[in-house]
Amino acid sequence: GTWSYLPTRIFDLIAKVEGDGMSFQTDVVALPQKGKLTATDSSLVVKDANSVTFVLTIATDYVNYKDISGDPSARCEEILAAVDGKSFKKLKETHLKDFSGLMSRVHLTVGDDAMNSIPTQERVAALKQGERDADLQAKLFQFGRYITVSSSRKGSEPSNLQGRWSQDLLPNWGSKYTLNVNTEMNYWPAEVTNLSECTVPLFHLIEDLAENGAETAKLYYGANGWVSHHNTDNWRGTAPVDAARYGMWPMSGVWLCQHIWEHYLFTEDLDFLKQYYPIMKGAAEFVLDILAVNPNYGYLTIPFSMSPEQGYYIGDNPVEMFLAPSTTMDNALIRDLFPHCIEAAKILGVDSEFSARLATTLEQIPPYMIGQNGMLQGWIEDWTRGRENHNWSGTFGLYPGNSITLRGTPELAAAVEAWLEPRPVTVFWNSAIDICQWARLENGDKVDEILRKIFMTPAGRRMMGGFGNNLHFSGSNQSDINFGITAAIAESLLQSHDGEISILPALPASWKDGSVSGLKARGGYEVSISWKDGKMTSCEIKSEFGKPFTVRYAGKTRDFTLPAGKTLKLGAEL
Repeated sequence: GTWSYLPTRIFDLIAKVEGDGMSFQTDVVALPQKGKLTATDSSLVVKDANSVTFVLTIATDYVNYKDISGDPSARCEEILAAVDGKSFKKLKETHLKDFSGLMSRVHLTVGDDAMNSIPTQERVAALKQGERDADLQAKLFQFGRYITVSSSRKGSEPSNLQGRWSQDLLPNWGSKYTLNVNTEMNYWPAEVTNLSECTVPLFHLIEDLAENGAETAKLYYGANGWVSHHNTDNWRGTAPVDAARYGMWPMSGVWLCQHIWEHYLFTEDLDFLKQYYPIMKGAAEFVLDILAVNPNYGYLTIPFSMSPEQGYYIGDNPVEMFLAPSTTMDNALIRDLFPHCIEAAKILGVDSEFSARLATTLEQIPPYMIGQNGMLQGWIEDWTRGRENHNWSGTFGLYPGNSITLRGTPELAAAVEAWLEPRPVTVFWNSAIDICQWARLENGDKVDEILRKIFMTPAGRRMMGGFGNNLHFSGSNQSDINFGITAAIAESLLQSHDGEISILPALPASWKDGSVSGLKARGGYEVSISWKDGKMTSCEIKSEFGKPFTVRYAGKTRDFTLPAGKTLKLGAEL
């Protein structure tokens, strides 16, 4: 690369990877307020200025995963032209208007806001002594929203394993899109915390994967539809990569389709559903083509899969196994996708024969099974879990899926609870999932316990000391748990399924008094709640589409119908 200085106050850094690699350009513009600016070949000198604003922009020749014919110089010029003549104050005002327009949609107040006058380090030290500080937990909730807004906007790539905060040229795991939980977790809080438009980059990624994955499905499986495996990047690879113990998992495309359906449930955007239903259908077509009757069990199973990153032992055999037919997670994903495809086709008035085939196939999928220890099995046999006990995939049906529910399938919910109970608290993504699942089980005490323990970990204390390194383990910045905890806190305050809105289903025990406003519920509702001494004092529900709904609180339910745009106001009782 080479540096150059232009008379227009711009420093250029232009570089290109050898051969057919990508090129990029970085421009730095100096904007002095008064004073004099002069430049040499190696320096920029500003004299007698009140201030200097430096504007930095970077662009590459990347257009999409198939095209690197872009002009980085033209892109930089376009961006710089947009800020030309604007002061730092004006640029900051524009940024704040854009950013706060998203962040201010949701407010969460718990604990003592007078604590904000105490330095964060002192508050963290008090946590180490066993003090409670719910206000810090509320800040962690908003931190997850903050990094969502910061890392996933229209025109950007989706948020990846380390978001926009990778400081290494060669980061851990390549800072890619890990599709067996991490990428999905990054987007769990978006819809419910009123940041729906931040999901747009994810859907563009899914479109690319479906296009590339159709070729992979043909080449690797001889199947129709499309497939993606555990990992991808900006080049949208969909084939198996890396070690077999996690690379040979063909179901990430099915999982990604859950986000398509969730977006529709929250927004009821029919044009969006028309655009993305073919992708959902393609993922289902792939599953239909690879399912086969297992001669040992008689069910339709995926012959070659795994429970992502989770091995198992058979009897006394000391060899840890990974590949297995139709894991519990695979079956849960099928139970997630197929009904969604059937419902989407019904809404759109298409594919009745295809829907009938999906319904018939669902009846032949292995059922959920409970092992001798009372826990939900992760596989079709009651095998012993392997060494990587952070894995959770067998319980997908409870969260983020919905085929296991507290009231609809109480025995299965109890089996998930038995599985969750002995799990340790960490600052990995798995603890965020645990909180989400305890919230689905409506256990506010467990939500409270894990949130508190996370703050007591060394990484949690470091993070709360300055919000600098995200909430993860030392030596590796990884963003997913931050998104996941935000989703978990939202889940403890509001849940919405099948036309029912559940108020404060898993309120953390230490959150005695508080309020939240602006959360979204499936079906097009905006919900605000206040509580005192752990009990609801008021609730407002605004209906966007005027559909009937049910409100659940403290074991009671009540049905309502509101005209579109109207708000229901409830007191302490339903």
